[in-house]
Formats: sequence, C-alpha cells, structure tokens
Amino acid sequence: MTDSNRSKGKPTQGQLQRFVFKEAIQFPTTIFPAATSVVSALYMLMISFDRPSFAVLVASGILAAGSFVYQYFFRYDKIAKKLVDRMKRDRFQDHSKMAEALHRECARASFREGAKESRELAQAFKKLRDFLIDEANAAERPNVQKFLIMAEQSYKEGLACLRAALDTHRLLDKFDIRLLKKEIVAWSADIRRLQSRPGYNQTQIDAIRTKVHSHQTRLELHKQKTDQMHQYLAQSEVIEAALETTMLEVSQLLDKGELVVHGDTVHKLEQAVAAARRVENKLREIESGGPSDEDKMYMNASKKKQNRQPLMVFGFNHLLFAGGI
Repeated sequence: MTDSNRSKGKPTQGQLQRFVFKEAIQFPTTIFPAATSVVSALYMLMISFDRPSFAVLVASGILAAGSFVYQYFFRYDKIAKKLVDRMKRDRFQDHSKMAEALHRECARASFREGAKESRELAQAFKKLRDFLIDEANAAERPNVQKFLIMAEQSYKEGLACLRAALDTHRLLDKFDIRLLKKEIVAWSADIRRLQSRPGYNQTQIDAIRTKVHSHQTRLELHKQKTDQMHQYLAQSEVIEAALETTMLEVSQLLDKGELVVHGDTVHKLEQAVAAARRVENKLREIESGGPSDEDKMYMNASKKKQNRQPLMVFGFNHLLFAGGI
C-alpha cells in the first residue's frame, strides 16, 4: 500500500483483487463443490474409477468453477466494498484508540482540562461519523463522503492540538512557581537590607539581582508556555464545536430533502482545521528558533543546581516538541 493510500485508509487495486479472490474461493457455493470434486477424484484414483464418481467430479467441478466466476467477476464491486468498509471501521477504531490513550495520559498527568476535552472531542466525532454513515448514507452519496473525510481530518487535527497541550502541561509541571516567587521575595529583601547598610557591597547586590532576573525570566517563560497550552486547548474546542455544528446542519439539510450538501457547511470544518494548523505552525515557529543566550544561561545554571532546583528549564524550547507534536 502506498503512503497516500495508507494515510487515507484506501486499499490498493492489488489488495482488492486478492481480497475478492479469497472471498470468491471461500464462498460456500465454491468451496463445498470444490471439496466434493477433490474427494471424487481421490476416490477414483484410489478405489474405483466408475461413472457415478466421474459424474460427481465433473458436476461439482463445473459448479465450483461457475460459482468462482460469478463471485469474482459479477460480484467484484460488492465484495470489494466489504474491504473498503472494513478499512474505514479499522481507521475509526485506530482514531478511537488514539483518543482513549490520550485521555489516559492526560488523567495520569493530572491534566484535567486535556482529559475532559479529549473525551468531548472523541464523542463529537463519533456522533458525526455515525450520523453520516447510518443516517446520511455516506456510502451512497459522494457529497456526504466529503463530510466524512473532513470530519476525520478535523478530528486528527484536534487530537494533535491536545497532544501538544499535554506535552506542554508536562513541561510546565516541572516548574515550582511558588519556590521561584518565594526566592525572588527573599532576594529582594536581601537587596534592601544590604542597601540600607553604609558602605554596602555593590558586587554582592548585583549578583543577587542577577539571580532575581533569572527567576523572573523563568516565570515569564512559564507564563508564555501556559498561554500556548491554552491556545492548543482552545483550537481543539473550536474543532469540537465545528463537528457538532456540522452534524446539526447536515441533519437539517436532509430533513428538507436536500441531497446536495451546501459547500458552506464543509467550509466551516475546513476553516476550523485551517485555524488550528495556523496556530500550531505559529507556535512551532516560535519553538524552532532555538534557545536564546538567556535560555542557554539558564540551562547551564540548572545543571549546576540540579540537586536543589529540579525546576530549571532544561532546554525548554527544544523539549516542548520532543514528544512528536
């Protein structure tokens, strides 16, 4: 199967031919007469070559061959459709497993927002997919099939946003914000105390200010990553809403007897996916810039203070997408 076919869940021509051939061979009106023909042939070779056995051999052989020709050539499209439908179901099961795995990961990471959104997104997609297949008869309507394809693309994009949000949450969880703020307050008090003394040591104060600035930068990084996480969640919610809206609009169109689905309805799904991808690409561009000089300084400092402050950045800008977002 080519990569494009694999990604879309479509069987190749060779797969279809092998599947139909196997089904035609294993069809009852083919396999049982064929088995009877083989038994008759063995009987004539090993026991007695008589007319009744020969008649059974010929009749069963003709029946088996006729059944195979009918199944393979005259029912080819109908049998091939079974494979297409099976691959569609398998693809949906794969999507469902992805959502369930993501939900479990969010729960283990105490990422309640992500766990909630992953469950709701999966439910919205399942409702729309079941509706399009069962009620809208997507298999017989190419225009409705377009909705099914767009729904799958939207769903996968929503899962990608949630995966990015989860990975960001895991990194944010490494920050001890309270400790950072507590040390900033303590160091600020030290600076004021030192400045109140006559003939204070400016070098010592500058060193403390450097540490305060380092912590403040980490707090700013934490805020930026938190905002990014919320943007990922928001885009997933937009896609969820688009899936729910699409089902309602398609239902209304079908109730009116309109077999041609309006392009505006599909366009809303496309817009939701495009918006999510724009946000994701924008955040990726921010991350791909690599660590700044300040980031490198913080990473080096974190290595020196690992035993006391496990909350350092540790190459935050590179690690955010290390999970394959």
